[in-house]
Amino acid sequence: MKKFFYLFLSITLMAVACGKNDNPPPVVDEDDDSDPTEVSFDARLTENKTFKVGERVEFTLQGNPESIDFFSGAEGHEYEYRAGTPMPSGMELSFSIRFNLSAGSWPVDNPDWGPLPWDKIALLVSTDFDGDYTFAGVSAAEWVDVTDRMTFPPIQASTQPAGPINLSDLTEIGKPFYFAFRLLDDHPKRPAFLIQKPEWYSILGEDRELIGYVQAGDPGENTFNFQQVDEDPDYPAAIAWTAGPQYNDRFSMRRNTSAASLGKQSWYISKKFDGVQEIMGGGSVSIPIKSVGNEALSRYSQTYQAPGTYHVYFVATVLNENGERSEVAKNITVVVEE
Repeated sequence: MKKFFYLFLSITLMAVACGKNDNPPPVVDEDDDSDPTEVSFDARLTENKTFKVGERVEFTLQGNPESIDFFSGAEGHEYEYRAGTPMPSGMELSFSIRFNLSAGSWPVDNPDWGPLPWDKIALLVSTDFDGDYTFAGVSAAEWVDVTDRMTFPPIQASTQPAGPINLSDLTEIGKPFYFAFRLLDDHPKRPAFLIQKPEWYSILGEDRELIGYVQAGDPGENTFNFQQVDEDPDYPAAIAWTAGPQYNDRFSMRRNTSAASLGKQSWYISKKFDGVQEIMGGGSVSIPIKSVGNEALSRYSQTYQAPGTYHVYFVATVLNENGERSEVAKNITVVVEE
């Protein structure tokens, strides 16, 4: 059923001294003679109605302030976020990957074998996995496949960076974060895949915090706490860390030797990360529609390309009766339908 939106207009008069744009201007009572602020600006809809997508929305302006900035209320142009937009901290993975069979094991000149089967391994992330490291628990969670963000070597026996792989669009404030490698192999030749030196970063604005890593050495260090989960525990995948202090920062994944493992899933899942934080992104952008010295502006229009309720702000710089500059913010609610 087509939804209709009803238009309402709420115009709020507010004033604040210049240099205090971090907080909304306080409400000013126009009838209060004791307040020194001289209101010399007003804005309202020229026509009080519900608008259509693509229709011009016209505003009538009164007064001649020194300057006027316009916030349309659309994403990226919201008055309430002019000092910064709340957003979750980001996430990034970095590792190298290799098709871990020699040319003799996987001859490229044999057309029956086809290209390197990178489609047998996948990288996935979840924000609702509850830590039940069983196949039923893994299957009950929602996992987002981000394999297409990886870069794969075109030839075997070549180790190349798979990233960095940015996952910031998948983080959510207050939710855990997991990532996993999934092997789903139905190839009779049992291809093997090697993951080398994985690193996991939390991105906090311009800063990066290392929250998971593998360090080669004796005995070496691994902070990922990976856990293996097999669809058929009787035929688990062969997941092995390379031995030796120079090479124990990598592991390989290969399905079980039994034909019963063909087409069965094996997962290698990270620890939980609970540190997604709220950070402030870039501030919303206004459109300057009048500057000092310009003639008075009596009309302004805006077109919206999506339905919704938009909180429009005209922010004017005015002089009060003491000759001091103040901001006057006029809020108009505009509703747009399809």
